[in-house]
Amino acid sequence: MTHESRYLALSRAFVEWRGRGQVKAFSPTPRAYFQDAVPLRAQRALDGHAVRAVFFATGVADLALETGDGDYRLAANRFWDSTTLRRMAITGGIGPRKEHEAFGEDYELPNDGYYESCAACGLADFAKRLFLLERRAESSDVLERALYNAVLHGMGLSGANSYYCNPLSDRDHERDNCWVCCPPNLSRTLLKVGSYAYARAERDLYVNLLVGSVARAPFPSGVVTLRVETDYPWDGTVNLAIGTASCARFTLHVRKPGWCQRAEVKLNGAVDAVRPDDAGYWSFEREWKDGDSVKLILEMPVELMVAHPNIVSCRGKVAIQRGPLVYGFEGIDNGGKPPARLGSDVRFAVERRPDLLGGVTVIQSLAANGPPIRAIPYYALGNRGKSAQEVWVEQQDLKPAVDWWLGALYRPAPPK
Repeated sequence: MTHESRYLALSRAFVEWRGRGQVKAFSPTPRAYFQDAVPLRAQRALDGHAVRAVFFATGVADLALETGDGDYRLAANRFWDSTTLRRMAITGGIGPRKEHEAFGEDYELPNDGYYESCAACGLADFAKRLFLLERRAESSDVLERALYNAVLHGMGLSGANSYYCNPLSDRDHERDNCWVCCPPNLSRTLLKVGSYAYARAERDLYVNLLVGSVARAPFPSGVVTLRVETDYPWDGTVNLAIGTASCARFTLHVRKPGWCQRAEVKLNGAVDAVRPDDAGYWSFEREWKDGDSVKLILEMPVELMVAHPNIVSCRGKVAIQRGPLVYGFEGIDNGGKPPARLGSDVRFAVERRPDLLGGVTVIQSLAANGPPIRAIPYYALGNRGKSAQEVWVEQQDLKPAVDWWLGALYRPAPPK
């Protein structure tokens, strides 16, 4: 932004001083709390205070982008993998320990954990940097998960109150006007959605979030307008229309959401056989004309999700997800308390409710013992007064997963 070399040198110094005893300890608080336990090149995972940690990691990724230094790039990827593959809740929340507001050990993800709102905001920023660094869709998958669930949950639907902590299991906790850090962090994160949704290179335009919007991108042949029309995340149909005064040659990269198992892609109204590339994008390299279009039809079924078997708090339990949204049960909708168990062959009905919680899609079914149950998006929990809340619920006859997980933390439950 400034092209001032002193600022870059100072940023590098702040990173390189860590873990080298440059700052004298003034309390018994562990040095990991301050990201000062070990030097950068010896640090294998993000530890300590989750907010400090994830913003430190974002700074390291920024240095990698600015300098091209391979050590910074390797460190940013180590921090990313340790967080997203072993230390992240299904909602995108991070930092489960109340003590020191910290990360836990690998797979230490209690459902009643801390998960501070600011940490989710930090993860969104870190995910954006990882995309810029590696140009892979998986980083934007995490960005979407954190934004649509953990970040939005932190802000009350009225915009007038917020959550400091975002547990996945809660008892009679209602929103409050939390401490000074979270409200402005949440506001600035939501106002940056445009910068998260799109990215441009010399001859490439990336669409990372499927949000209704208009983007303008300059290319050598002129300015291109991309108009996106969609009711996502409630519906999986996404229309992308190109506007240009003259023909423009560039590659349009549209992220295939990681949650999507089946999709139809149309180019100018005709079904296109394009497959996602190795980076996870539907990529269209062509000379674009005014009025050209790409249409996505993403199947969006209700899915039961299971957690990695090392996550003790989720064993024998399932969570409900539809599209990018994680759902939860609130006592208000379920006879005073969330259901204790789902049936072994549970079936779901989806209903759009424009009159509820600002307009949401609810998921309805039956509990194992027969009464009707309702789930609402996780981000909407806690907006109607005190009520018990649960994301992970036991399922009858759920068999533990024993096969190889390929590094994933969460995945759809196998069919019965």
